[in-house]
Amino acid sequence: MRNILKIAYYAFRLPLKSRSVVIWSFVMPIGFMLVFGVTFTGGSQGMKAQLVVDDHDKGFLSKALVSEFGRENIHVVLKDTLKAAPVRTLEIPSGFTDSVISRKRVDLRIATRKGADTRASKAVSVAVYKSLFRVLVGTVSIELSAIDRGLRGISLDGDTLSGNLRLVVDSGAMSIGELEARCDSILSLKPIATVRSSFAGKAARIPEGFEGSVPGSLVMFVLMTMIFSGEALVLERSRGITRRYGYTPVSKSEIILGKLLGRGYLAGLQSIFFLAVGVFVFRIAIGNSPLGLALVIISFIFAVGAFSLFFGSLFKQMETVSSIAIITSLSMAALGGCWWPIEIVPRPLQVIAFLFPTGWAMNGFNKIISFGYGVGDVYVNALVLTAMGAFFLCVAQRRLNFK
Repeated sequence: MRNILKIAYYAFRLPLKSRSVVIWSFVMPIGFMLVFGVTFTGGSQGMKAQLVVDDHDKGFLSKALVSEFGRENIHVVLKDTLKAAPVRTLEIPSGFTDSVISRKRVDLRIATRKGADTRASKAVSVAVYKSLFRVLVGTVSIELSAIDRGLRGISLDGDTLSGNLRLVVDSGAMSIGELEARCDSILSLKPIATVRSSFAGKAARIPEGFEGSVPGSLVMFVLMTMIFSGEALVLERSRGITRRYGYTPVSKSEIILGKLLGRGYLAGLQSIFFLAVGVFVFRIAIGNSPLGLALVIISFIFAVGAFSLFFGSLFKQMETVSSIAIITSLSMAALGGCWWPIEIVPRPLQVIAFLFPTGWAMNGFNKIISFGYGVGDVYVNALVLTAMGAFFLCVAQRRLNFK
């Protein structure tokens, strides 16, 4: 164990003497977090969907409808005050108020610009339906009140309604001003019952913003550090340094485990640094399960650390290793969901992500950080990553020769 720890110490210390390693391992990831965090911040985090209202009616019911939009989680703008091109527009036709009180069909049209966010457009449609429903319920309440009062122009014979509020107004039994006042009074009443929906502890949304970019950067740059340390192993082999290990009083297993542990020290330092930046700089929450988070981090470090030894065992010459290391690390990061939420790519690519340690790590981080899961929900991720690491370590053990 003493030999392993000594080898691990030097394997951890030597890379930190290089300024380029420090910059690529600790400074560049912050820029990556910032760019991708801003790029993939969606409308669900504090931003309201915009609805432009083009009111050709100007009647009291169209105004009541626009006022009802204010209860919904959308940003309403009147077309007369809009300066830029609208994303989605609700057109209220002229005669809307008269058609409703006359019980005539009237069509409302929502025009959506091509390329508009579909989630925001669905939210706007729901808001319009809810607001319209409340206005129509208000007119029905006024009709029932007029029937109970026996006003001329409207009556109920069994299940058949005869007449409408327009005829009530035309008969002089109720003025249009009184009708408007009664409508405003009904709509201002507090609802007797309300329905609220929320996630029951575990969110079901796509990780976005810095919640996605911080774990993505952690996974990607830990992976890159590991793979390029595998490139250093190729350099040692090409220069005959590994052959010298055969003359030292340490075993092959001690050398491999020492190098693996040293890589783990560096990757652990990176992980702690990235999470600290995420919490204190980008203000993300890292979930309620520190143990689950630690389990994912440790198993991922073991998997990619073993992969770095496997990678270093594949080559003996340095001519093409750097380009292969870059392509390998970037491909595994992209396919594993480090660059963008894996939920937005086609289903086949979502399946392919789980062929790599990056896919299992990102899935585990998202469960803990974004979805509120606990340690019991990521043990499968940890087991798969550990199994991957054990496989890579066994292959590296067989391929590396220090004699």
